[in-house]
Amino acid sequence: MNQKEIGEQSDKVLWNSFLENNPDNNNKEIPISFYFCDNKKDADECAELVVKGIKRATATSLCWFEKNNEILPKIGDQYIVTDWNGIAKAIIETTQIEKVPYNKITAEFAQIEGEGDKSLE
Repeated sequence: MNQKEIGEQSDKVLWNSFLENNPDNNNKEIPISFYFCDNKKDADECAELVVKGIKRATATSLCWFEKNNEILPKIGDQYIVTDWNGIAKAIIETTQIEKVPYNKITAEFAQIEGEGDKSLE
């Protein structure tokens, strides 16, 4: 099995376990999986922060969505968070969306984003 197949298999295992424990979940289709960041250290760290319940928010620039021709998330969207190697670590769900200019990000948001020292600075 190559790395991609291993990742896809881990997605299925985690998703099926999630559905067994959440039979009333509206979404039965396996969601998109992704890792945070653009390098192994940060991607693995962010996945672990999600698993531990420390990272409970994220921010992606509107420019990124436009540049990559991606659809903006909607409340209720679910995703599988993986580590850098594509191994499924957690299932997350979009519960709130706000378009906020970078210079208007709050200290509260920085805290729940859970990265670094969790401060706005």
